[in-house]
Amino acid sequence: MAKNLIGGDKTLQGIKPGDTRKRISDGAGLYLLLFVKGGAHGWRFDYSHGGKRKTLSLGSFPDTGLALARVKADAARKLIAEGTDPSDTRKAEKSERERQNEVQALADAGLPGPGTFEAVAREWLSTQHEVKVSAGHAERTRIRLEQDAFPWIGRRLVGEIEPPELLACLRRVEAREERLDERSIRGAVQVASRRLQV
Repeated sequence: MAKNLIGGDKTLQGIKPGDTRKRISDGAGLYLLLFVKGGAHGWRFDYSHGGKRKTLSLGSFPDTGLALARVKADAARKLIAEGTDPSDTRKAEKSERERQNEVQALADAGLPGPGTFEAVAREWLSTQHEVKVSAGHAERTRIRLEQDAFPWIGRRLVGEIEPPELLACLRRVEAREERLDERSIRGAVQVASRRLQV
């Protein structure tokens, strides 16, 4: 299949209003659709996936020049060769960008993002834990999570948290408890020795 049929950006810049062509082909599925959306020209890439013919938009000319359109078309061809639909990949990437933006907006507002350990834990506290235990118990649980877990794994997605990270949180609690026990023992020894001196 022939490729790189367009001479260059200068050829495309010479297109004048009233040109009767609807498209200019660069070959192998890549073409420039003329005068779309009020006069701009749009790059398109036609391909087949799963027995269906599909079209992928690759940007507008001149913002997306010929060289960049070819790079984008080559990337789409590579995905197709790997058995992946470029349109599905683009939708997944867009969805991930939107999720990241939502997470960032929540983080900027000081709130946990959806699916994070903190969001899931706070939901569990309010819907499960608080209805089964006393208010004081629920409050102590919330405080422990805020002190011992949220600062380290609160902003992480639940599915991405690794066992060593959880173990590190538990080890911090364990170390703090050991320090408290040592202080309590020292305090008890001091009290006992004062009483013996009396």
